Order: sequence, then structure tokens, then C-alpha cells
Amino acid sequence: MSNSISYLENHLCKYFGRKHCILTGRCTSAIYISLKALDLNKGKVALPTIVNPSPANAILYAGLEPVFCDINLSDYTIDTVSLEQLIKREHNLKAIIAVHIFGQPADMDKILKIAKTNGLPVIEDAAQALGGKYRGKVVGSFGDISVVSFAHTKIIDAGLGGAVLTDNDAFASRLKEEVQKLPEVPVQLNELFEDYRRAYYTLKSLTEKSPRLNVLFKQIPYIFKDMYLFQINEEISEKILKEIGNLERNVAIRKENASYYQRRLTHPVITHPIYNEEGVFWRYSFLLKGDLQKRVSEKMRQEGFDISNWYPPLHHWYESGQLQDRNLFKNADYFAAHVCNLWTEPSQSKERIRDTINALLKIINDGNLNE
Repeated sequence: MSNSISYLENHLCKYFGRKHCILTGRCTSAIYISLKALDLNKGKVALPTIVNPSPANAILYAGLEPVFCDINLSDYTIDTVSLEQLIKREHNLKAIIAVHIFGQPADMDKILKIAKTNGLPVIEDAAQALGGKYRGKVVGSFGDISVVSFAHTKIIDAGLGGAVLTDNDAFASRLKEEVQKLPEVPVQLNELFEDYRRAYYTLKSLTEKSPRLNVLFKQIPYIFKDMYLFQINEEISEKILKEIGNLERNVAIRKENASYYQRRLTHPVITHPIYNEEGVFWRYSFLLKGDLQKRVSEKMRQEGFDISNWYPPLHHWYESGQLQDRNLFKNADYFAAHVCNLWTEPSQSKERIRDTINALLKIINDGNLNE
């Protein structure tokens, strides 16, 4: 192990107050080795349906099956009532992945209580929430195993890199064994990523027009598996170390930018999430009422402003989710049809954020959305 990798692992142990840290090439790799270390054998893993596809892919790679629960519409994190209902329905559930989506801390007290009652381990996914807190304690310190990300666009952006954190000695021993089984960084990683982006966005567009084509998505995780699972190397760890000192500054700026959006972006058709002072705000996400989402987003892009509509509900894309009752995901389906995400990172100047807000409000007020 290189000096930079060992140093970074020790640094992260201290920051999170955890006994063990194991670095990986990506956060998907971190979730994958976490599932392998839990030695779950065959079975199902619960996670919210509104999330980046990476955790669901990691579940598949580990030989398990993702099953989904709904979100709440106050902060878009996992709906704990839906989680309890899922546990009652699924008789072969082996673990829970609790996701701090968009940097918003999930209700870890309730999730951990539900997990303990049902004898289920919790993997805490803080990929988008590094530097955030829950009840005064840093996220990434709650799960039986927790994971964080240093990849592109994350709170600390080193391009690549993930980490697994745990206090369990037995888990840590198995995690160290599993990480050694991962391959090295793929030589053609950038090409894989570009191919994935083309495939993903093409499929997303097709499925929005023809939902029956959702079945095509099931091959994507396997085609691009090499893009997700690999070890960290010294180059990646040194980039993380170079950026990690900016964490406090990055978090403060993101919070300030999110607060600015919430104060200034006011209109009867806009519904804001609860503003959580302990959140990090990887993106500032809000809901547009009616059928405005696609038309407003397209108009914003035409005018040169960044806006996204993440994430599509994964229960539509994954085979296991397609077998679940669609009525279980009313909040998630509403969210997907109305969500807009705006950028909060430190590179966004106040002038750019102000211009984004003004442009969005003007588009809504003008009503010229068919031009």
C-alpha cells in the first residue's frame, strides 16, 4: 500500500470517528465490497427508488437483487413507512442501503431502529453528502458500513475514488480481502465512461417516450461493469488528498448557494424542499407544479443554463423493480415528473446563480414554452 493511500485512510478514520477505512477506485466499488463483506449469500437489498443507478448496479454485481421503496416529498430521502412496508412484503431481505440523496441527510434514527428491529445491516451511502451532518454528527458515521465518494461533481471532486468505513473488525477484515480481488483502474476508463453516457442518455430518452423499452436497461450495468469496479491507486489518492482540505469551504459555499436559491427562487408553481441546515446540497432540487418540468428545463438549456431532472425512478428500469406494485411509488413517480436540479458547487458565482434564477422565473412568467 502506498504512503498516500495509508495516510488518506487514517485521515478519514479520524474525520468520521471510525475504526477502519478502506479506499476503492469508485464508490460503486465501495458498495460492492461492502455487500460482499456482509456475506449475504443470495437475497434482496432495499434502497430508495430515487437514487443514482450505481448502488443498484453494485447490488447486482454482488449477486443480489435490488428492491425499492418510496421517498418522501419533504426532502426526497427514503420514506421510512415505505421501508417498513417493503420489509413486511419481502421475505428474503438481507440489508438496507440508506442514501443521503442530493446531500440531504436521511432519517438515520428511524432507519437504524427499523433495521435493528428486523435484524438487517445498514450500508449508509453518503456519496453526495460528504461534510454533511445528522443531529450534529457527520454523515458516514452511522451505518454498520458507510461509503463516501470523491468522484466527478461530488463535494470533494478528485475525478475518482471511494471509501468504506466501519467499526466492525470482522467486516473490516473481509473488506480488505474483497478490495484486493478488484482489478486495477481500467486503461480505457474514459472511453468506457463516454460510451456509458451515450448509452444512458439515449436509453433515458427512449424510455421516456416508450416505457415498454425499460427492459433494455437491464443489460447496461453488465456491459459497463468494468467502469464501476476497480481498486484505488496512488494517483487517485493523491488527488483526493490535494482536495480534501477544501471540504469545509466547499460545504459552506454549497449551503450558502442553496439558501440563496431558496430565498430568491419564489413562485406559486415552485415547491421547495425543507431546508436542512445540516445538509450539504450536492444539487439544489425543487418541484415544479403542473406539466412545466420538461418545457421549462428545455428552455433553460436552450438559453445556456445548467438544469437537470434527476433521478428517474429505478423501479421502472430494474427487472426486480418492474415486478413490484407500481402503486407503492406514488411519491417517487410524482417527484420524477416534477423535479428540477440546479448547480450549487463553488464554481458557480453569485452572478451566475442570480442569472439562473432570473432566467427560470422569466421563462415561467412569460409562458412562452412552446417556442
